[in-house]
Amino acid sequence: MKLLFQQRIIALLFNVERYGLKSGCFLLCLITFLARYYSVICLFIIFFYSILLIFASSFILRKNRLFYLGLICLLLIQMWRILYANAQSQVIRQHIGHTINLELTAQNTLFQTDKEREFKIYRSQNGVKLALWLDGEQKYWSKISGNFRPQVPQAARNPGGFNQKSYLSNHNCYAVLDLKDNNTSINQVTIRMPILDRNKLLTDFQNNLRSSFDMKTANFLLGLCFGRTENLSPDLKQDFRNLGLSHLLAVSGFHFDLFLLPLLEGFNLKKRNLKMQLLLLPLILFYNWLCAYPIGLVRASLIYVLILLSRYYGLDFSRKNILLTVMQLFY
Repeated sequence: MKLLFQQRIIALLFNVERYGLKSGCFLLCLITFLARYYSVICLFIIFFYSILLIFASSFILRKNRLFYLGLICLLLIQMWRILYANAQSQVIRQHIGHTINLELTAQNTLFQTDKEREFKIYRSQNGVKLALWLDGEQKYWSKISGNFRPQVPQAARNPGGFNQKSYLSNHNCYAVLDLKDNNTSINQVTIRMPILDRNKLLTDFQNNLRSSFDMKTANFLLGLCFGRTENLSPDLKQDFRNLGLSHLLAVSGFHFDLFLLPLLEGFNLKKRNLKMQLLLLPLILFYNWLCAYPIGLVRASLIYVLILLSRYYGLDFSRKNILLTVMQLFY
């Protein structure tokens, strides 16, 4: 009787979402905090959590078993990511301030300015990420090789100012390169021109808006719909922050609904079968591409697609399992 009671208490931590989800989020944060310096403790926590799950499995619903099994996989993936990022940071720190030969491949653009400049991440031959500013035609450089001197990203110069070091660490990037440095010498460049130029399309759309609206309104609409906030005045951005509405200028799930609902209502797709709704997938992909794949928009798009596919194939997936699947895809 005592053993049965203990099993029910343990199962309560997994079955009841109020406690199960909170305990899972707490463990994920704990692994993220400890993995860099205490990997053995992290392994012990994951092992103990797995034993609890096995011990209480007979009292856990089948859907919840899949969820918590996926959560254990997520903990292991997160631990590996932290260890890998830590190894990368240690490698690049050894070369800070020294000129080294690097072969760099373009990864993703972090942000753009209205002066045709891009802040972009490149990956070296050993997997280390480095960020650099590109001007004009340099943004089409897909591969670069030469001698570079890595530098430490700048922290915030003023209280509340932009912290480049913290911002890049969120992308597992711990060094920057300066192409204007006297120690930089580029030996070879490979240029890859895109079939469709995102910047040109958005610039043409902006010019079209300016033919119907004044410049400030056109810039605001472009920032609201596609996250292009570089042309907005600092005072307007500060007003949005003061009102607690700065999330409206960062493309996210709200913008996905803003994009999707008019299409569903306009073509009356909500009342039609799922095949008709699946026809919107190319448009969703195109909108993600126009916005440069912001994480919030990609998350909302994946959740929508997985819900559609689960309904289409008659799969009984709960919302929390779909959310967990998306998290694992991101990791």
